[in-house]
Amino acid sequence: MGELHSLLKRQLKKIYDGVDLVPKEISELVAVINNAYQQADIDRGLLERSLEISSQELLQNISELKQAEEAQRKSEERFKQVAENAGEWIWEVDANAVYTYASPVVEKILGYKPEELVGKKHCFDLFTPETREELRKAIFEIFAKKGSFIRFINSNVHKNGSIVFLETGGCPILDVKGNLLGYRGADTDVTERKRTEEEKDKLYEELMKYRLRLEELVKERTAELTIVNQKLKEMDKRKSDFVANVSHEFLSPLATSKQYLELLLDGAVGKIGSKRRDRLKSIEKNVDRLARLVSNMLDISKIESGKIELKKESVDIRHLVEEILMTNKNEFKKKQISLKKDTPSDIISIFADKDMLTEVIINLLDNAIKYTPDKGAITIKLEDKAGEVRFEIWDSGPGIPQEYSEKIFDKFERITAEQKEGTGLGLPIAKDIIDLHKGKIWVESRDGKGSKFIFTIPKNLKEPK
Repeated sequence: MGELHSLLKRQLKKIYDGVDLVPKEISELVAVINNAYQQADIDRGLLERSLEISSQELLQNISELKQAEEAQRKSEERFKQVAENAGEWIWEVDANAVYTYASPVVEKILGYKPEELVGKKHCFDLFTPETREELRKAIFEIFAKKGSFIRFINSNVHKNGSIVFLETGGCPILDVKGNLLGYRGADTDVTERKRTEEEKDKLYEELMKYRLRLEELVKERTAELTIVNQKLKEMDKRKSDFVANVSHEFLSPLATSKQYLELLLDGAVGKIGSKRRDRLKSIEKNVDRLARLVSNMLDISKIESGKIELKKESVDIRHLVEEILMTNKNEFKKKQISLKKDTPSDIISIFADKDMLTEVIINLLDNAIKYTPDKGAITIKLEDKAGEVRFEIWDSGPGIPQEYSEKIFDKFERITAEQKEGTGLGLPIAKDIIDLHKGKIWVESRDGKGSKFIFTIPKNLKEPK
């Protein structure tokens, strides 16, 4: 086409200038024109085919666009169905926080119909006046960062004026270039939960007040009890001192009475009849009982005052038990009590106060003999354990009710209905002595099934110097 244009321009100039064209030039012009026509036919065909292809593609694009619009319409319908049937209030706002959609649930939660909000109110317009400005700033800070709303608690004014607490969750809506178009989210009514939490907080505050007051009262009472306890300690010390002094005063006349009784019974002042001897024996028995009581009270006073000290030495406890049993052999015979022993044959050496330990074992044995009926049985067991010695004495007496198993170690406490001769101080003294040896003593018993008294003491409480 460019060649035809140049040729025509040259020939027309010649004609215009009055120059006749020669036959060769006319033939050349005709050939160029024919060639141009042929070329034009080819280009027209290509153009028609291109137009036909473009039309087909355009129709296909239009069809796909319609399909996409239909899919979007169905998606929006599904979203509205979900939003309208959900328990939460589903909403959308634009980049200025103006509502562009509100599900019908909003009327149930806040009393407003969707059309009263969409295009008319900002999301922060419903907030309570005292929180509105602060929450508005917080919302636009999230908008600026294109962040999400996660458990965003806000207080709103219901159409009827009541306060409704909502928990908001939402995410940004962006265009293809990432520009913020708005937000879509859901609000859940948490008013009841919030009120419950507030009630719990109030209750907690009240409890803290009561706790502080209770702590103050405890401090006051503790101070009072400390004073009372100190006074009781002073009184107890005076009592212990008094008992010790009185006991000492009793010992001398008792010892003298005992000596005179022995002289009378031995016939040193003349022969006495059987009736007088029986009466003197009864008097001697009561003197001995009174002497034991005084001795026990002295022991208790010494232990309570802390004046008593352990005189530790190496003791073969197995041999000690055998000596005590031999001393009480006649008591077993009188009541025809059978004795069963379970003691090791080897020496069991411990560091302890021998006299005090002897008193413990004698007290436990006296109790067992006292409460075991005639022709009953007593079992004694001695075990050498790692680091300690365990002593058991089991009688076949009436036993002790479970609820009294601790009281028997209290001073002057008697559990059994049957009154037996004794001071009621033997077991308390035994416990105090075992405690001084850093050991433990307890009873295992059932009413009517006998009693088992057990104590354990360390074998090496302290090495002798």
